[in-house]
Amino acid sequence: AEQTGDVSLQVRCLTYLGVVHRRQGRDAEAEPIARRGLGMAEAAGMLAYIGANRAGLAWVAWRRNDLSAAERLAQAALDAWRLQAMPYPFYWQALWPLIGVAVAQDRMADAVAYARRLYEPDQQVLPSELEALLTSVAGAWDSGRPDEARDFLNRALALAQKSNLS
Repeated sequence: AEQTGDVSLQVRCLTYLGVVHRRQGRDAEAEPIARRGLGMAEAAGMLAYIGANRAGLAWVAWRRNDLSAAERLAQAALDAWRLQAMPYPFYWQALWPLIGVAVAQDRMADAVAYARRLYEPDQQVLPSELEALLTSVAGAWDSGRPDEARDFLNRALALAQKSNLS
């Protein structure tokens, strides 16, 4: 893509390489790729990839326990995706850091709201064990059992981290 000057393909390659590094738990490798991908995506006006790269940087910030940067970047990713005509199916990239931040800050209502968005119909299907935990989060929360909801959410976060989704 670099040799042919195909900017669109370069943006896509950088973005998905960043996702691969994330899925492998390699934040040191993911960060420079996401920064480069973000710059190119912004220059090209590619909203899906602007969001994905911001989400990648949010994940890196979250892993470093920089909660304010993680939240700011993840919200910026969601903002970019909302501007698209078609729904973006990979909100998990930004939602897991947002869930982690909300749990760390004891903002359970926000964490539950973010968790619900993970299994909306226009989103990528999650592994069944993870979806079951998230459904249990919502059920416990809706039934007025916040401590149980927190427990399920912490279990979901741990499983997502073990699976390198978050």
